[in-house]
Amino acid sequence: MYQVTAIYQNSEIGYGEGEGLDYAIEDCAASISPMFENEIVTMSILENDETRQISGRVYIRVNGDIAVGI
Repeated sequence: MYQVTAIYQNSEIGYGEGEGLDYAIEDCAASISPMFENEIVTMSILENDETRQISGRVYIRVNGDIAVGI
């Protein structure tokens, strides 16, 4: 199980979870407000009590979905 938290300027702006990492990241990205488009966010990934962080830019796909380019 993965838990992913999106962080912008020390504030949580999104959260997602899932059995697979890709799904958890997409779930988290879907919960981010469109007002963060083009901002760099940190994705904090928790798996089995181990945390790692990656950064990416928030963007809106052609179909309107929010995504994070990692």
